[in-house]
Amino acid sequence: MSRGDLRSRIEAGDLHFLDGLVLLGTIASQRWFGGKSRDVLDARVLDAGIAPGGPPVLAFAVVEVRYGLQSHDLYHLPLGFRPAAEGWRESVIAEPDGWTVYDALADPQLVREMVGLMRSGATLRLGDASIVFWGADALTARTGEIGEIRPMGAEQSNSSVVIDESLALKLYRRIEPGVNPELELLRFLTDRGFEHIAALEGYAAYEGRPLEATLAVMQQFVPSRGDGWEIALETLADDPAWLPTHAGRLGEVTALLHNALASDVSDPHFAPEEPSAEALALLSASIDEEIEQLFMMLPDDEALAAIRGRGEEVRDRLRMLTHVGNVGKVIRHHGDYHLGQALWTDEEDWLILDFEGEPARSVPERRRKRSPLRDVAG
Repeated sequence: MSRGDLRSRIEAGDLHFLDGLVLLGTIASQRWFGGKSRDVLDARVLDAGIAPGGPPVLAFAVVEVRYGLQSHDLYHLPLGFRPAAEGWRESVIAEPDGWTVYDALADPQLVREMVGLMRSGATLRLGDASIVFWGADALTARTGEIGEIRPMGAEQSNSSVVIDESLALKLYRRIEPGVNPELELLRFLTDRGFEHIAALEGYAAYEGRPLEATLAVMQQFVPSRGDGWEIALETLADDPAWLPTHAGRLGEVTALLHNALASDVSDPHFAPEEPSAEALALLSASIDEEIEQLFMMLPDDEALAAIRGRGEEVRDRLRMLTHVGNVGKVIRHHGDYHLGQALWTDEEDWLILDFEGEPARSVPERRRKRSPLRDVAG
C-alpha cells in the first residue's frame, strides 16, 4: 500500500486493514483498558483522522470495544505509521501491507507533531466530525524545536508524557460524551489566574457524530518533590512532623480553590446554587445505596467486628441530613480529592492536579455541583 493509498484510506475513515482481533488484543492488554472483567466481543475503528505530513504518519482513531448485552466503550488510539522497512519496534500494533502501525505516544516525533497541532490551532476533518486542537497564547508564541519527550510515571486510565520538562500532555484513553470536567475546570481556573494548578496550555476535542468528547489536555509541567501521600510515607519515619506542619497550608489552598470555583455567578456551569430538597434526597439515596454495598462487602476480619452489622445505624444518621437547615451552597469542586492529588512543588507550596473526578462515575455526574465539604472529606 503506497503512502497516498494509506492517506486516502485513513481520510475516508477506513482502517479495516487493522484486524479486529489484533486491535482488541492490543487494547485489552493495556493498563488503561477498563473492561478487563467484562465479556469482550470485538473491536473496530469507528472513525479516524490523519494529520498532514509524514512519514511517520500520525492518525487519531476512535475505537469501539463491544461487550455482551449490547454495551460498548469508546477508546482513543493515536496511531503512528512507518514503512515496515524502517524496522520500528516500539508499541507495535500490526504490520499490514508494508507498513508498521504502532501507538503514536511511543514516537517522540509524533508527540512533537501533536504539540504542533495544538500550537497552530489545527482542525482535522473526518467524515461527520472534526478533531479540533487549541493552544494557549503562551503555547502558540513558543519558538524553537521541541526536545526531550519522556513518559510520566506508570499508565493508569490515561497516558501522559512530559515534553521538554516544561509541558505535560495527557491523552484520555476511554472517551465519553461531553466536555471532560478536567478541561472545563482547568480552563476556568487558568482564565482566572489561579496559581495552585498547572495552567492549561492546550487541548484536543472530537466534535461531531457520534459524539463530542475531550481527547487530550496539555498543561504546564511543574517540578515537585512528590505528592502528599508519597511524602507522608517517605517522612513517616525520619520526619513525622512534616505533613502535620504543612497540612494547614493545604487547607488554605483547598479553600482558595473552592473560592475560585464559586467566584463567577454569571456562568451557569459554575455559579453557586442552593441545594434543592430533591437534590438532597437524591444524594441521600445514592449514599444510602453505597453504604449498603459497603457493609455487604466487608471482609471477615476480626478488626472490623466493632462496625459489622451497623449499616442501618449509619443510614439512619444519613437520613437526618435531609431534615437539617442551611447546609451551604453547592459548587463545582475537584471531585476526587486526596493527598495523592496535591503536589509539593520545588517552590514549596501545594499544587492541585487531576480534575477529572472519579473515573467510575459518568461525565454528567462528575460535572454536578456538590458541597465543597465533599473535597474536604477526601
